[in-house]
Amino acid sequence: MESLNIIVGVDDTPEGERALGTALRLAKQMGASVHIAHALTRDELASPGDAMERQDAALGRVPRAIWKTVERVLGREQMAIDEVDVWQHVRLGSPVDVIRQVAVDYSATLVVVGTRGNKGLKKLVLGSVADSLVHDGRFPVLVAHPNLLAELPKTELPDEPHAEDADMKARPEGAHLYRSSLISAWKGLGRPSSPDFS
Repeated sequence: MESLNIIVGVDDTPEGERALGTALRLAKQMGASVHIAHALTRDELASPGDAMERQDAALGRVPRAIWKTVERVLGREQMAIDEVDVWQHVRLGSPVDVIRQVAVDYSATLVVVGTRGNKGLKKLVLGSVADSLVHDGRFPVLVAHPNLLAELPKTELPDEPHAEDADMKARPEGAHLYRSSLISAWKGLGRPSSPDFS
């Protein structure tokens, strides 16, 4: 069986941490490895010395900072370090190019990225890593938005539980119950009629 690899773009932002948390949870469920892709920025390369010295300093400093982020997110997710295989890849280049190339190099099963949720003109001016990767169309991308479902109203009359659900043990092993609230609604309203086209 081919190994499963989740590539996650991580930077020093809450959105990057959210993406990492999502990737770690999915990897644990799927038995996948997590490959963190981080693009070195100009700010990370800004230090005294020539270009080579700055790059060397950043390549020593940034992986340690990413590892602290991994430890923090694992703690938040209540996961032990040995529950998920985690690798990190720090490369020079734009975030889009680095994430895409790590995805190619490690045959990504899924790419996970965070987003600041910029909309309209702001998004057009700033650009969007998530938007670029989603529109690439050559690999599956999951955009890790915050889970704000609690802010939305629930259905006043949710689907009625079926009697079969109450006793799952009575069902043969491997048997599943498939139902549709639309079909249930039709049963309650009577059979839908078709227009007569003759």
